[in-house]
Amino acid sequence: MGPGGDTVPDSGFEVVGHAEQRALLRTLNARALLFTGPERVGRRRTARWYAALLNCRQPERAPCGACSSCRLAAQGLHPDYREVSPAATTREGRSSRKPELRIAQLVPREGDAPDDALSRWLEAQPRFAVRVGLIDQAETLTTGAANAFLKMLEEPPGHARIVLVAPSPGAVLPTIASRCAVLRFGTVTPETFKPGALEHPNARLGRYGELRGAEAEPDAFAERLALVDGYLRALEQGLESALEAADGLEQRW
Repeated sequence: MGPGGDTVPDSGFEVVGHAEQRALLRTLNARALLFTGPERVGRRRTARWYAALLNCRQPERAPCGACSSCRLAAQGLHPDYREVSPAATTREGRSSRKPELRIAQLVPREGDAPDDALSRWLEAQPRFAVRVGLIDQAETLTTGAANAFLKMLEEPPGHARIVLVAPSPGAVLPTIASRCAVLRFGTVTPETFKPGALEHPNARLGRYGELRGAEAEPDAFAERLALVDGYLRALEQGLESALEAADGLEQRW
């Protein structure tokens, strides 16, 4: 990587595009940040890049991709980076049709394991330099969880940063958005894709995450396209066929 370079080939924190956002993150002092924009454009990968930047042991060319911290980040094993996502199951253990971020995921309560809650994890001393906690789909925060986490959001420890990911500032509670520095992410411009990538239909969306998924599963796009075609044909064959095809489509997605 060249000095000040922003991508590490094949790393877990490679970022395509968003040069302005990354340049801002190099100088930004905020401890709570809200990354907004469409799905699959690189908000989470930028958060991983940011954590690598803050913890890199070679500040003059961070993230270098070669130091012990960057190597752990590239493998997705960094001890000072943690992501919290909405619970996929209900409190009773059933599959949840409306995933939500709950109080116990963010703030410890009596009877919970001490290190399960994000706030407790953020308070612990980092192994390297800075602990970075990412709250994914912050728009699913319950009101109780948001209110319980406000104090941590207002005054994170000096060695911690909090990144929330949501579609827009308006998608989260005003009390949450007002306490964060907002970075807006748009779709990735086609010229930032590597040669040959534009041949894939997902590239036209400007959502590089879709393209990465297609590269990881070369047959996935064709499979999904066949499912959609099958569903469209089933619509002409009656309700039973349509419902069966729709069920298969939903399960694959």
